Amino acid sequence: TDVSGHHEGITSGSKLRVGLVSEHDDRHLVRTFAHELTHAFQFQLTDQRIRDGGSVGQFFFEGSAEWFSFEAVPNEAVRLENRRSALAGWSRHRVEFQDLADRGELRARFDPQLVYSLGETWTAALVDVCGRDAPGRALRAMGRENAPQGLGFRDFWQDTLQAVDCDLEAVLNQWERSLGELREQEVEFLEMLPRMGGGFASYEGYSLRFVATLDRPPLPEERYPRAQYYIRVRENPNDSDARQRVVRGRVVGERRIEFRVPRVMVTGRELQFQFGVEFHPEAWPYWEPWQWGVLPPQ
Repeated sequence: TDVSGHHEGITSGSKLRVGLVSEHDDRHLVRTFAHELTHAFQFQLTDQRIRDGGSVGQFFFEGSAEWFSFEAVPNEAVRLENRRSALAGWSRHRVEFQDLADRGELRARFDPQLVYSLGETWTAALVDVCGRDAPGRALRAMGRENAPQGLGFRDFWQDTLQAVDCDLEAVLNQWERSLGELREQEVEFLEMLPRMGGGFASYEGYSLRFVATLDRPPLPEERYPRAQYYIRVRENPNDSDARQRVVRGRVVGERRIEFRVPRVMVTGRELQFQFGVEFHPEAWPYWEPWQWGVLPPQ
């Protein structure tokens, strides 16, 4: 176990940690453990070659860990919220397979955490097409001694799935079909989900005041009593996840959210920021695209 404000769980090789900070749900702790344990097995099944796939495999490493954690510790309500977040990112940002397989692109434009939520839906499509043991077989294929190196994202996945008698195009078609079906089922949710735009508003003491304007009312409290709104701030697209700062906002009007970002979080005048909404405390938030901003002289 671990005490950290930066992660719920982390794995390196055969060593894994599960954080216990502010966690009161034992089922969530066990699901986090299952996710991290999957990573440990991924390292073993690929014979430590998991890094060779680079960013083209990151969505599968995280997505299959998410998929297995829900299979091991079922929670359909949280799984649905995660898939709603995946659906919002997929439909509103028009995320395609090449975007998902390039975590640098997701980090630069949208949300690197889509590798978790969208990756879980992709893994589910892989299982639908190629069987429940397909994730493990794919990992072993990545780790086989004669696996070609230095492939692009599509060649990498064609080679990996061909090695286990599975077809990439069939998986991609199923992925698109399943997300399309989910979109039909979740029309009401997508209509309720507000789009958020805005920017820096003023200096307030030692804080930077940002205001987001919603294009429709906030999520209804009777449906989403624990919904929260956030701003995420970084100084450039290359900042690591640990260097990004997330601040919770508060509703200050019918369609306005106010955020107060401590000035010490931003060392210069240029920054990037994005607004997000969390539907459920255990589900991945939905984030709007990154925006550039320049702070005026104080």
